[in-house]
Amino acid sequence: MNYLETNKFFVHPGATKPTSFVFDLKRLAEKTSYNKLKVEIMISPEISQSSIDRGAGDVNVQYIEDDNNITQDVNINNPMKINIDNIDSKKEFKLSIDPKQTADTDWVWVRFYGSK
Repeated sequence: MNYLETNKFFVHPGATKPTSFVFDLKRLAEKTSYNKLKVEIMISPEISQSSIDRGAGDVNVQYIEDDNNITQDVNINNPMKINIDNIDSKKEFKLSIDPKQTADTDWVWVRFYGSK
């Protein structure tokens, strides 16, 4: 097992503004010799049902890479999956996680799976 198979980040959007970060694809390719990356963005299954019932665990995710811009609502039943090929020829991508109306228990997991 390589370290990316278990690599998971916890991200919580700000109370009123999105949380954003940039991921360096070129450096990942150089350090690991991976050529492909699967990114999975999901709401943590550890959120209680009572939190979900009051509207928690519902975010808007924006993925930006070069000219590719994808926006998707992510909730407990609707994860976002992105496949990136030829990461050695790309520079970076940006993820922005917006709390929508409220940042109540919006526990987001971002997982990375690399392959050659």
